[in-house]
Amino acid sequence: MRAKKFVANILLFTFLIMSIFPGGIAKASSGQIFKDISTNFAKDDITRFYQLELINGYPDRTFKPAKNISVAEFCKILNSYMGFVQEAPLDVSLRISPLAWYYRELKKAQAAGYLTLFVKEGKLDPNRFVTRQEAFAAVAAALKLDSQRTDVLNSFSDDQKIEPRYLSGVAALISFGFVKGYPDGTLKPEKEITRAEIVKLLSGIGSLIVTKPGEYSLSKNEGFIIVNSSDVEIKDVSIKGNIYINQSVKDGSVTLNNVTIDGGKLLVFGGGENSVKLVNTKVKEIVVDSKLSKTNIELYKNSQAENIIVLSSAKVTQVSDESSIKFITLKQSGNQSADVEIKANCEALYIHSPSSKVNIKNSKVKNLVVSDLAQNFTLSLASSKIDSVELNSNGNLNIDKESGIEKVVVKALAKDLKINSNGKINEAAVYSDGVVLNGKALPKGEKVDISAVESNQPSSSTAAQSTLPAQSSGSSSSTTGGSSQGSTGAAPGQTGNNNQNQQGGNQTQPTWQLVWEDDFNGNSIDTTKWNFTIGAGGYGNNELQYYSSRPENARVENGNLIIEARKENFEGSPYTSAKLTTQGKFSFTYGKVEVRAKLPEGQGVWPAIWMMPEDLNLYGGWPVCGEIDIMELLGHEPNKVYGTIHYGNPHTYHGGNYTLPNGQKFSDDFHVFGLEWEPGKIKWYVDGQLYYETSDWFSRSSNEAFDYTYPAPFDREFYLILNVAVGGNWPGYPPQDANYFPQRMVVDWVRVYKPIGVTYSDNVAKPQESITYPQDARPPLSDGNLIYNGSFDQDSPDVDGIEGVANTDYWQFLHLPDFGGDGTIENIGGTVKINITKPGSQTYSVQLIQRPICLIKGKTYKLTFRAKSEGSRTIEVKFSSGGGDNGSTWIDYAVKTFNLSSDWQDYSYIFTMQSSTYARARIEFNVGLNNLPVYIDDVKLVEYNVNDPNAIKEPLPNGNLIYNGTFDQGDGRFAAWEFLKETAADATYTIGSKPEDRYFKAVIANGGQNFSDIKLVQSNIKVGAGENLLLAFSAKAFESPRQIKVYISDQNFNPITDVKVVSLSLDWNTYKFNLKSIDNLPSDTRAKLVFEIGSSNSDVAIDNVSLKKVLPSSFIVVQAEDFGSLTNATNNGQYVAFSQGGTASFSVNIPKSGEYLVSYKLKAGQGSSLKLVVGSAVYDAEVAPTSGNWAIVSDTVYLESGENNMQLLADNVDLDYIEFSPNFIKNGDFSKDLDSWTTWFGNGGTGAAQVSRGQLKVSITNIGLAFWSIQVIQGPMTLESGKTYRISFDAKSTSARDMFIKIDDSTYYGHLEKYVPLTDKMKNYTFDFVMDATRSDIRLVIGLGTMSPGGTNPQTQAHTVTIDNVAIAEVSENCGYFEREVAEVLTGEVPSEPQQFVGDKLLPDGSFDTPDTINNWHWWSSAGNNVSMSIENGELKLSVSSIGAVPWDPQLYREGIPLVNGKNYKISFKARATYPRKINVAIGKPLTQDPWFIEYMPKKTIDITSEMAQYEIYFAMNNPTDLGAKLAIEIGNVAGYSQVPFDIYFDDIQIEVVDSIPQETAPPAQHTQKVGDQIIPDGTFDTGLGQWVYWSGDQWSGVSNMQVTAENGKMKVHLESVGWTSYSAQVARKNLTLENGLTYELKFKMSASQNTKIQVNIGKELTAAPWFIAYAPTTVFNIGTQEQEYTLTFKVTQPTDVTKVVFEFGPINNQYPPLPLDIYLDDVTLTVVSDQ
Repeated sequence: MRAKKFVANILLFTFLIMSIFPGGIAKASSGQIFKDISTNFAKDDITRFYQLELINGYPDRTFKPAKNISVAEFCKILNSYMGFVQEAPLDVSLRISPLAWYYRELKKAQAAGYLTLFVKEGKLDPNRFVTRQEAFAAVAAALKLDSQRTDVLNSFSDDQKIEPRYLSGVAALISFGFVKGYPDGTLKPEKEITRAEIVKLLSGIGSLIVTKPGEYSLSKNEGFIIVNSSDVEIKDVSIKGNIYINQSVKDGSVTLNNVTIDGGKLLVFGGGENSVKLVNTKVKEIVVDSKLSKTNIELYKNSQAENIIVLSSAKVTQVSDESSIKFITLKQSGNQSADVEIKANCEALYIHSPSSKVNIKNSKVKNLVVSDLAQNFTLSLASSKIDSVELNSNGNLNIDKESGIEKVVVKALAKDLKINSNGKINEAAVYSDGVVLNGKALPKGEKVDISAVESNQPSSSTAAQSTLPAQSSGSSSSTTGGSSQGSTGAAPGQTGNNNQNQQGGNQTQPTWQLVWEDDFNGNSIDTTKWNFTIGAGGYGNNELQYYSSRPENARVENGNLIIEARKENFEGSPYTSAKLTTQGKFSFTYGKVEVRAKLPEGQGVWPAIWMMPEDLNLYGGWPVCGEIDIMELLGHEPNKVYGTIHYGNPHTYHGGNYTLPNGQKFSDDFHVFGLEWEPGKIKWYVDGQLYYETSDWFSRSSNEAFDYTYPAPFDREFYLILNVAVGGNWPGYPPQDANYFPQRMVVDWVRVYKPIGVTYSDNVAKPQESITYPQDARPPLSDGNLIYNGSFDQDSPDVDGIEGVANTDYWQFLHLPDFGGDGTIENIGGTVKINITKPGSQTYSVQLIQRPICLIKGKTYKLTFRAKSEGSRTIEVKFSSGGGDNGSTWIDYAVKTFNLSSDWQDYSYIFTMQSSTYARARIEFNVGLNNLPVYIDDVKLVEYNVNDPNAIKEPLPNGNLIYNGTFDQGDGRFAAWEFLKETAADATYTIGSKPEDRYFKAVIANGGQNFSDIKLVQSNIKVGAGENLLLAFSAKAFESPRQIKVYISDQNFNPITDVKVVSLSLDWNTYKFNLKSIDNLPSDTRAKLVFEIGSSNSDVAIDNVSLKKVLPSSFIVVQAEDFGSLTNATNNGQYVAFSQGGTASFSVNIPKSGEYLVSYKLKAGQGSSLKLVVGSAVYDAEVAPTSGNWAIVSDTVYLESGENNMQLLADNVDLDYIEFSPNFIKNGDFSKDLDSWTTWFGNGGTGAAQVSRGQLKVSITNIGLAFWSIQVIQGPMTLESGKTYRISFDAKSTSARDMFIKIDDSTYYGHLEKYVPLTDKMKNYTFDFVMDATRSDIRLVIGLGTMSPGGTNPQTQAHTVTIDNVAIAEVSENCGYFEREVAEVLTGEVPSEPQQFVGDKLLPDGSFDTPDTINNWHWWSSAGNNVSMSIENGELKLSVSSIGAVPWDPQLYREGIPLVNGKNYKISFKARATYPRKINVAIGKPLTQDPWFIEYMPKKTIDITSEMAQYEIYFAMNNPTDLGAKLAIEIGNVAGYSQVPFDIYFDDIQIEVVDSIPQETAPPAQHTQKVGDQIIPDGTFDTGLGQWVYWSGDQWSGVSNMQVTAENGKMKVHLESVGWTSYSAQVARKNLTLENGLTYELKFKMSASQNTKIQVNIGKELTAAPWFIAYAPTTVFNIGTQEQEYTLTFKVTQPTDVTKVVFEFGPINNQYPPLPLDIYLDDVTLTVVSDQ
């Protein structure tokens, strides 16, 4: 490692000590508060907030009041202050990690409605500091304060600096007097706010802040009262401000006794059934917005409320007749529908809430008005009297027999109103045709006689509800159609029920209530509901489209959503379309979805309506996470739709389909596509007709022994997706000449419903199928083994085996040339040895297999075998259908990768057969991708009972010895565990069903006398003698802190390790303990993990339990307190504090020479420094201030093996430890060029990679179609399960973009996948991860292709990415993700020519943002005094008073510009002038004598206007390299423009390296070829092959076995095998001239012995990368067994040149041709068809 690498990585620990964290690290007792606030202006307020437990301090007993507060810290303190509990999903575009400490605080801020105030340009940085205007606006938003008068801001001299979105909030705090401003008359809105200032502000607002139960009073009448606790009484208070009862009150009660709110409001955000009680209290306005529970407002004696505004579900109860309410108003908050009960008398009740349910009981109301906003209301009267009711909306009115209405007025807007009356209506005025009373329509009229209708009273109040149409049963391919209307009728919010099930019986179906919809009646797509997915990349299905947010692809039109797929070249993709999701904005668990839509059609068109889980990682990535496809249509089947679910590991899916009858198509008319989803059952509908339902699915992690508890994965929040894809593995692809685009999916509406009165329970059992063995199943052997001859010692003449290999009965050996595999097999003493001569391109290129093996659905099996190699390698073992009975059904039942070494080892694998029973399954030992041989023996497969109490638990694939440590698997989520209690104890346990509640909780009524009286136990753990183990778990106590014990025991609970006593707090904490089993442990011990949780009545929660063997670590940790000699340093026991000039000496025994990642855990401040001296090398760690927090600083060093004496030179640093970790990356500093690295460009990605001065430069011209279109790769390496690894590298990009980092293996499975944001500044990126499996085939893959859809693409296709200092190392602590700017250090000789790359910008001073940017710019004129130059508002200004007679007098110029021969450049700038004029732009070599200037491009004349505009000029540097070129902008007498004086302005002047120069429109070309000319003279093959040639591949493309002959006037191509690329087998006609601007038509006739695909390419052949320049689009043709003529028409846009026509016969899109294969080609013509 070069000692020049002084790059330091400063990583803040995830345990950042913030003063406002809950349960802060340093919570001082009440007597010591903070030592740094004694002179602070906010001392009293800080003390107050500490005593209220709203803030905590730092470990050193400081508060740091002058420190600026970050967004995350601000949200935490404001959430605590306002008692916010509710959380809302974060927009996925904000890219906030769920693991961040502040994640839930941001979700609370989102729910509270103020988080968006911190979002800038679509980005949220939780760690940036908060400005004053942001803080004021956020506090106002949290307090629900809004000022419409912003003129109060006029008194501040800098009010214009307040951003518009903050105006009303800032004005509100000023209006209330909470914010005063500065003495100089400024507000300083852009200034960052400190911790003390925010506490001062909030303390000043809250005159009384209640955080604990009790009785409170207040003498002053200013400010607000904040109530955050239940069981509170506010007494004898008169206040002018607001009173807030917050969410943290939960279901508790708050009483206002003798309280007068004079001018303010009572705002109720929390509380339950008996929550807010008003006794002798007067208030003008009460606002109820309790989103967490149904709050009850109770008015007792002598209480008065002028207006109660209800925004959520609530109860309003007038307990005493001596209280009064004047008005009650029901409105809607967000998407909530109101469920309101009123037991009160009032003058007027106004209902504005849509879909509201209002029950009025024992009440008297003078006037009740339902406005037109209250669509689909349900109003029920019980024992109530109403003087006047006015109805302006659709809905239902129910009146019981004890109720009466004097007069009902139905206005014209109430077009669908149902009244069900058992009571009395004295008078009715009806102005609408849609009114039904007791089932009969009412006529219109000012006075309607309803006496006859009233007498016909229904038997129950539910008669007023509408019903759904009957649903018929459907099959997988139903031919029964339905109506084109939805099953819920016309009204979007209408409830309904269905009294017929799919069998036609009378089972009652639920009544549905609308909870979310979009009817697309606005002018644009509602981005509060929908996100756009942007980009291409194939989306895992090899799709062709680029998803955009352009109106061409997605828009609202005539009340419909239009998603339009278009055939157009866009961002490198041949098609565009749109994909909309509700992710982060709406998701739901269980209910009904309906979408009314008209679908597109056409080959390759693929519309879909589907759902994906909000939290993709809960169970694992796709497909384990689950996917629900509500509707998919394949464009070539326009009359059929599919409904499907995807799930499982391995991937499993099933579903049904629905076909329209009588030739109808889904593109003809609208249809309603529906899905009903309940725990354990999913149903699919078209137009209300059921066509498929299922309860059969599962979910299991590859690292677990059991399925996740059913109905996982379909038991959590899913969001909606609408899209139209083009092409893909399933729908196929549009033909090249497809003329049916654009294609549209037209969506009328999307609706989601919940059932009324139904409470879903996840406690459902998966339907069990009867287990039956097929009659043709091969029986197991006498020992239960399903593998025959697993010991390779049988050789019977009656049994087939591997030909020529003894004792291999029942086995087959396959090596597949199609995938490049080859090898031999031999039997050596009862062991098979597989010798691999060609490893091929897939794991299955070389296979050892056996079939038939009968696998029964629902059965669990255990595979065991012995294996080794002659070094480290992996093999894959798979159980599959092996092609099925028809040879084409390939289903993987179980797949597992094993790591082999040179020693024999025993291997095992447990799996459950989740697919349908199959008697002819096979086992595959897949040993491709590696040349090392494989030895296998003793293969055994038996049925296995995971619940057998006597079965030893084999370690899980990730090394965990504990099964179901996350308490989310098996029946009741308690699989593998036991809950034991003695008679002296009384306790039960619970495990919640919601994801956040899935942990073990012991509910203890009596904990007994001893810890052991209650135990949580897991038995039969595989623990050996003298083993080092790491136990980890999370735990907390509930009512009060307490202790528990944990240890490992034998079967009789005798400890075989230390017994750990663990102190639990009331917060979740993670505990880790090193345990060692006793050395004399018997080999047959069946160990137990024991948690003893008795002796206390405080409940206990436990989660995330793991127990793993401790593997040897590769890192070495030196604790600072163990240093030898110290100078100017103090050893504090836990760390060493170095002062100025500190030193320390120590030695480290390094086991192996090489590059090491050295990590320092330290604290640093201003002026701190740290250097490591190793021999003569000095490594500067470049520490930076860490703000008083412990941080990690890392560097790479080279160390020799053996004892290394080292010295530290430190200034003002606290150091905890130094850690040395071997770097697994070879040549990470690129000092050996690209040694050990592989670069790859393909799949549309183009560019080049080279090392320049110790840095990797990836110059990119096209990012391609997927992240892997451009890759930088190193591997293989070995990483071990459960260990923590750190990835570190430096990188930048000339165009800001994301980089995709992937840790994968030979199967391309991603163990880590992460987008990393690059800027044009070199930064160090460091992040840690825990490896999930032990593998020796690990690769680091750096993806630089397209980042869509999950990441950000560069703004320009042509750009350069620089990479340096790459490291992967094992470390002791997981520190998360960090980035920071670093210095670039270049090595090697300075090249004779500058190394320039696409995207490089040559002018660092062309933006004129700072005064010094003018230094390199100059002007010249012959007069010498007629020009002045300055910077004005970020622009370069030249004031010209006179000009000369020539264009260049005067001129603006800049010299010293490096231009390299052969490079292309773009000159860009912005300009404007006092009045329009012309200028010249020239670039060239300046001379000191005539001719004074050599032009490198023809001088360009530009028209400048008075408006600032952008101008671009391209040129190629065809002259010798010039390091001192001059850019001149001539502003003199250009084309006669001589008016003076004038001012001319310039900005953003730049010269950029580009890949190519855009072609300019040229005059019509003179062609030598004419329309009708034939270009191929020998395409009939009547006299032989002529000048046709063929090529059969090489080592890079794969070698094909092919023969090409002329037979019977045709070319015959005979293929025995092909390589692994399409062009590995090809015939071509070369030496064909194609002229720019002409259109050609290629025609040919072709047939084949079997149906196949071929590919045609036409273009110029090159002798180096990229090898070929296309003159026509690559085109795939489907070839049949009958001869057919094919056509390809194209226009040449490339320069006239000699080209070739190529027919390619290799694999296309990974689809290999059927072999052997004969292809016949004839009558090939290439004709000029147009010169236009």
